[in-house]
Amino acid sequence: MNHRRMFFFALLAFPMLAHAQNAGTAGFHLRTTETRTSTENSSSLSSKPRTCDKKNLGAVYEEFTPNGSWKNFHLTLDGTYTVKKLVCAWGDESLYVTETYPVTRGGEQVNCPVVKAGPFTAATPIWPPRPHAGLSVEDKIYCKRPS
Repeated sequence: MNHRRMFFFALLAFPMLAHAQNAGTAGFHLRTTETRTSTENSSSLSSKPRTCDKKNLGAVYEEFTPNGSWKNFHLTLDGTYTVKKLVCAWGDESLYVTETYPVTRGGEQVNCPVVKAGPFTAATPIWPPRPHAGLSVEDKIYCKRPS
């Protein structure tokens, strides 16, 4: 059995591996921001294509899943739905440089970073945002946020 088949069977046996493989992705993805139970199913929202790219950043989608219980290998639906609110976002919870501002350091003009935590649901002046690696000691002195 080759490695691809073994991995596929592992995903079937342990579905949480599929989620863990996508964790920490710094690209476009749909994030669950809310989960609720409802008795109404809006199939028009469920069937809408869920595109997540720069043009659709911040778009909100809803996913409806019928609830029920299994008894003797038979699923009985209870008339309720689990509704997940999904938002198109970019990045993870890391710190990113989203824009810069100029300062004068020793007669020389340099750009200081504006750092924000992801994920982002709107475009930023620097796109895509760059991961923030931290400031040098000199930058910590000169890069004070302008008032």
